[in-house]
Amino acid sequence: MPDTHPLPAPVPFTRLQISDGLLMTADLWTQAHEYHRQRQNFYYQALFQPGIIWGLGVAVCPAPAAVDARYRDQRWVEVQPGVAIDRDGNPIVVPNPESFHFQSEPAPGTVETVILVLRYSDPTERSGGGNTHLGQPETFSLVETTAPEPEDIELCRLRIQGGKGAIAIPEDVLGPGINQIDLRHRLQAQGSPQAQVQMAYLAPREDQAAAQVAQSLADLGQSLAGLYPVVRRRPPPYR
Repeated sequence: MPDTHPLPAPVPFTRLQISDGLLMTADLWTQAHEYHRQRQNFYYQALFQPGIIWGLGVAVCPAPAAVDARYRDQRWVEVQPGVAIDRDGNPIVVPNPESFHFQSEPAPGTVETVILVLRYSDPTERSGGGNTHLGQPETFSLVETTAPEPEDIELCRLRIQGGKGAIAIPEDVLGPGINQIDLRHRLQAQGSPQAQVQMAYLAPREDQAAAQVAQSLADLGQSLAGLYPVVRRRPPPYR
């Protein structure tokens, strides 16, 4: 699995040197601002872990009145206002409640795990360089995926069963069932860990409990961020 919080790369910064008579173009202005942005992101990557700062709760909601009738089903959730920061140090601000529709439809009788993530949206990439406005807000996108990108912030996940698409709040928040919102994998922004651990289990060839022990170790590693924040699990080199 990829490391979702890599340490900053040992690449020196390049700072624009200003002198009298220099013609300040848009490219040079962008370069000067990018330098400060890179330093800010470098600082964050060195000392902190990405995650949710506050808010961004997820709840079941009815379909918005403005959507087409074919999308008015029981597969809508509402993401509440809040703030997060991704692994590159980019702040992600959700100022208002956002409705989201899950579209995954597994084959009947099968179950698929889908993840709702929050993703930073760079205004320069959206404009394609042709924007003439002086100011453009940094925004975000809500994405449904089965394989999150390293910079994504997970909000919730669902085990969706084909043929039974109604989403519900979990009856047991520590063990959500099929089609129930799972909030157990959300990460809070916090200080960078001081150490990494790697766990392994050597099982006899006919050990019937090997699979259960392996799953328990995986669950323990996933819970380290909450149980002991100064330590984190090191991603395995291979599967």
